[in-house]
Amino acid sequence: MIETELILTILIFWVIMFIIGRWKKVKQKGLEVKPFFIMYKTNRINDFLDRLSSHKKFWNVFAKLSIFISVIAMIFALTFLLRNLYNYLFLKSEGFAQVALLLPGVTIQTPTALTNFFLSLPFILIIHEGAHGIIARLEKIKVKSGGILLLVTLIGAFVEPDQEEFKKARNSSKLKVFAAGSSANIIFSFIILIFLTLTPTFAPALPNEVRTIFYNEPSGLLVRIILPNSPAENSGLEVNDVIIEVNDRKIKTLEDYINLNLEPNQLIKLRVLRGGSSILLNVETIPSQINKSRGIIGFGGITFYPPRLFPNGIYWPMPIALFLFWVWFLSFNIGLFNMLPIYPLDGDGFINAILSSKFSDRNRKVLRVIINVFTMLLLAINLLISIINYGLLTI
Repeated sequence: MIETELILTILIFWVIMFIIGRWKKVKQKGLEVKPFFIMYKTNRINDFLDRLSSHKKFWNVFAKLSIFISVIAMIFALTFLLRNLYNYLFLKSEGFAQVALLLPGVTIQTPTALTNFFLSLPFILIIHEGAHGIIARLEKIKVKSGGILLLVTLIGAFVEPDQEEFKKARNSSKLKVFAAGSSANIIFSFIILIFLTLTPTFAPALPNEVRTIFYNEPSGLLVRIILPNSPAENSGLEVNDVIIEVNDRKIKTLEDYINLNLEPNQLIKLRVLRGGSSILLNVETIPSQINKSRGIIGFGGITFYPPRLFPNGIYWPMPIALFLFWVWFLSFNIGLFNMLPIYPLDGDGFINAILSSKFSDRNRKVLRVIINVFTMLLLAINLLISIINYGLLTI
C-alpha cells in the first residue's frame, strides 16, 4: 500500500511540474522542465561566490586541508570495499558489511526515511557544490553557471567551471577544486556528529570506543516515545524519563527491561528519574498486539548512558534528532562515495589531476581507465554479494 501511494504521489508531482514547465515565464527564469527531469540554472553566480571566498586565508587553509582529507577518504573507501570482499571470500562472510546505494523509493521506502532524506539532501548538496565553486573562484577559475536539478526522485546540484580556464589551471588548483566538495561534506558531518554525541538518544549507536569518551556506563532505560492513551501515558510517564527499577528490580539496559517478560494485566511499579528526582509510578500492562501473551505499557525506550562531559545532555526532540542523524549519515557517506575514482565522481577528477602531473597524456588515459574499471568492479561485486546474500537493503 505504501509503495502504491508513493508511486502515485511521484507521478502526480511530475504531471503538475510538467504543466508548470510549459509556461514561458518559467522558462525565462532559467527553469528547464522535461519528463521526470527539472533543472534550475543561473549564470549570475560568480559575484556571489566571490563574496563568499573573500576570506582568503580561511579558504586557502581549507583548500590545502581538503587535499589531505580527500586522499584519506579515497584510501578509506577503497580499503573498505577491498577488506569487505576479503572478509566474504576468506572469512566465510564474517565481518562482511552489507553495501547498498541510497535510492529514494527503492532502498529508501519508509515515510520517515524519505522525509528526512529529502529534507537533509539539499543542505548537503549546497555545501558540496558551494565548496567547489568557492575554491574555483579562489583559484581564479571562472564559474559559468550553477544550479540544482531533480531526476525522478534524485536531487542534485552543480557548479559549472569554465572548461577552457579549468583546463589551463595548474594541477594543484584542479586538485583543490575536486577535493573541496567531498572534504566540505566530511568536515560538516563531523560537526553534526559533535551534536549527536551530546544527546543520549544516539549513545547506543556509537562505537564503544567513542561512547566511553562521552558517556558513563548504562544506568536505566530512556523513554523516547509514549503512545497516546496508553497505560504509560495514563500513569504519568513522560518523554526523557529514565526508568531505573521495575517492581524493585534494577533496570540498566533495554535488554534488562525486555527480559522481564511482563504479562498482560500485570500491575507494576516503575521507579523513574525525572529532573534529578526519583518518582514512583503505578501502571497496569495491556496485551501486546503482536504477542497477546506479552504485557506492554505503551512506550519506546533506549538504553540510557549518562553523559560524561555534559551532565545534562541535549535531549533533542525525536524529529530533530532523526534529521540530524540523516544529515550526518548522508554527508559523511556522500563525501566518501564521491571520492571513489569512478567517472564522473570527483574522485576520478582528483586522480586524473594527479596522473596528469606524473605521466604522459597517453599513459594517463590508460591508467585512468584501469583505475575506473577496477573501482567499478570492486563496487559492483560488493553490491552484488550484498543483494544475493541479504536481499535489497531497505530503510
